[in-house]
Amino acid sequence: MSQDMFDPELFTDFIAEAREHLETIEPNLLELEKTPDNLALLNEIFRPMHSLKGASAVPRTCPVPGEPLSRSVDADLPLKERK
Repeated sequence: MSQDMFDPELFTDFIAEAREHLETIEPNLLELEKTPDNLALLNEIFRPMHSLKGASAVPRTCPVPGEPLSRSVDADLPLKERK
């Protein structure tokens, strides 16, 4: 990323938003590890991950894995088989 495209204020906002989403994502991922067939829990993870992915595109800060999680939500890729 070139310096002229970097917006420190936008980056600060992204970090704050990312922390909020991760506060939801982390405990749900730990619970999903215990109950991999829990689709409701998977959806609770998917929503903030999708928001985080979208937010990361704005400041071009970092890639966020979305497709494997999206495929799991759509039942194309069961989480149990991804170990």
